Amino acid sequence: MSIGKRWVEIFDGEIKPLDSELEIEELLIFINKMDTEIDFYNRLKQKRVNDIDEQIEKLDEKKKILKDVIIATLNAFKNKSLKFPGIGKVNLKNKPGKWVIEGDTNLVIDELRKILSPDECCRVIGSKEFLVKAELDQVLDNLVAKGQQVMFANKEEDTTSLTISTDKDIENLVSTKEFTTEDYDSLEF
Repeated sequence: MSIGKRWVEIFDGEIKPLDSELEIEELLIFINKMDTEIDFYNRLKQKRVNDIDEQIEKLDEKKKILKDVIIATLNAFKNKSLKFPGIGKVNLKNKPGKWVIEGDTNLVIDELRKILSPDECCRVIGSKEFLVKAELDQVLDNLVAKGQQVMFANKEEDTTSLTISTDKDIENLVSTKEFTTEDYDSLEF
């Protein structure tokens, strides 16, 4: 009896031996066909994952541009935040740059002891010879404001971050205006 005719029997849930070991040959052919099909589906899955990842990346790029436009607009009109009732709100937050210590911490501590007053040293240098970062940033800002050059640290650029919060009902509003992402899909980056 051919395996093709016994196919339903084989997959009925009970494992039974074949009538002959020669029938194993047909099973090997079916297993090979299944491996080929599995390989196809794995490649298809990877292609779809890649396509989806690519689409997410494009949307993220477009979203960043839109956020940059919001930041530029808020800055142009000298606004830090705006509320749009029923839609949401946007807020700009300026973050001062952080000080980045360069070199060995022990050498930095020694240098700080030379240029700081004893009170400032107590605030900046902890009891176990470590730097209290918040206090250190403030002291370094003060030193620079006084015109002193800080050789053991560099200050990062100040940054502006945008916070966006949307109302929960915005989805209904967007769908009633028939807005889709296709409206800006023609933009190429």
